[in-house]
Amino acid sequence: MKKTILILLLLPTLVLAQSLNLNYPPIRGVHPSGGFAEFIIWLYYIIIVISSAAAFGAIVWGGIEYLTSAGNPSRIQSGLSKIKDALIGLLLVLISYLVLQAINPKLTEIKDLTPPSINLIINQKA
Repeated sequence: MKKTILILLLLPTLVLAQSLNLNYPPIRGVHPSGGFAEFIIWLYYIIIVISSAAAFGAIVWGGIEYLTSAGNPSRIQSGLSKIKDALIGLLLVLISYLVLQAINPKLTEIKDLTPPSINLIINQKA
């Protein structure tokens, strides 16, 4: 019953979302309106940018907290902990990118995930 209500509530949103004409900026030559694969790659790049900016902000905030601690051991520990956690998070983002590049450099350059037979069916209907 709850799933049916949830679907009925979300259905108009999904239908209206299809008619929106949004222009997202391309990132590294990938435009999200090019298809599902390009949207996933675009989203991956956005996540890398946002997480890098968040890590930079956490490092700065931790540094300010460390510098203004005035010898308070709990604030010194808190500042160092923020810096350490931000560096670990930044390292994880870098490792995820490097793993994808090591497996196959084209993993972040996928142009189309639909099989050719489906493309033929879609093109015939259009």
